Amino acid sequence: MSANNRQVGGEHYRTEGQQHWDIVEAFKLDYFQGQITKYVMRWKDKNGIQDLEKAQHFLEKYIESAKRMDASIQGLKAGVAQADFDDQHRGLAPKRCKGCNAPVTKKQTYCALCGGSDPGPGYVNQD
Repeated sequence: MSANNRQVGGEHYRTEGQQHWDIVEAFKLDYFQGQITKYVMRWKDKNGIQDLEKAQHFLEKYIESAKRMDASIQGLKAGVAQADFDDQHRGLAPKRCKGCNAPVTKKQTYCALCGGSDPGPGYVNQD
């Protein structure tokens, strides 16, 4: 029997015949997005206003996290811009991520924007 064919607890996770987890999977939602949508989708059928307040609480935390991430990315971009500036004045081209072509610093082991990694010199493909 499929997990979607049985329900443990109430019917508050079903919306128009879909389980919330199917929506999370289909839209590739992250943890916070999944929690926010869960509480928004079920509020009328389970805990009322309290579920909307829980969704709001998760959204507040998500915004805090996004602001920290944005500040880190801006700091990284500023650091990369300085490194690019230094390299350009030495006649060197900036290093770029192989995945998204974003500039990366020499100290990075992966791209902060796409998560791609550059194995660097000395890497031997063992495949």
